[in-house]
Amino acid sequence: MQKWEYLNLWTQMDGNGILDKPIEKVHSINKQEVPNWKSGVAITDFLNSLGEQGWELINILPGMGGFQYTLKRPKD
Repeated sequence: MQKWEYLNLWTQMDGNGILDKPIEKVHSINKQEVPNWKSGVAITDFLNSLGEQGWELINILPGMGGFQYTLKRPKD
């Protein structure tokens, strides 16, 4: 039987985007805050990087000021 590992990301909007439009950035991973998250990459770039590592996006939920993303990949 296939076993899975899961990853939860929480995002926040950062107002320092092009023409000061908010950019969604990863704020925490599995409930651990990302240091200096405002200077991090946009969520789309982060998700593309995770996809290259075998992670699959399975759910998105709205939250306060951002979203929660749940991903999974086969567990070794």
